[in-house]
Amino acid sequence: MKNCSRKNKKTSVPAEPSGATSATSAHDNTTNNVGAVMNEIQERKNRENNLIIYGIEEKDTTSREERVEHDLVQTVEILKICDTHIQTKEVKKTIRLGKYDKEKKDKKRPILVTLEDSEKKSKIFKGAKNLKEIEKWENISLANDLTKSERESEKALHEKAKEI
Repeated sequence: MKNCSRKNKKTSVPAEPSGATSATSAHDNTTNNVGAVMNEIQERKNRENNLIIYGIEEKDTTSREERVEHDLVQTVEILKICDTHIQTKEVKKTIRLGKYDKEKKDKKRPILVTLEDSEKKSKIFKGAKNLKEIEKWENISLANDLTKSERESEKALHEKAKEI
């Protein structure tokens, strides 16, 4: 009778040529970079109809519904000053950014506004100078809704400008 016991043989996988490993990781890096760029493009596309309004007082109430209604009314009033032809229905949504804190009554959280189209947004920015002429709204400012990478780029540019 033959001995049927198996001997533990170490099997080795042939090593890849030295250039193959770096080529694979370079391919993975390229794939990751392409994915990151595609995500950034999609994120910018998602934000193209958005703008942020800074400086609107918050209504002093614990009722969320009353605060939301107040924000919508204030937002539409500001947008009408910037673009007299805007309708309330063209404002798809308004959202206060950040967490509501009833203890901080003087805090003015920014409002994210989503419009139906980017053309309206452009008209609003062109008319934003009209806000400075009205005392009630002179401290209001408008900004684009930027992605994280856009905010970081702008911050770096501001720092560079300060140095000059």
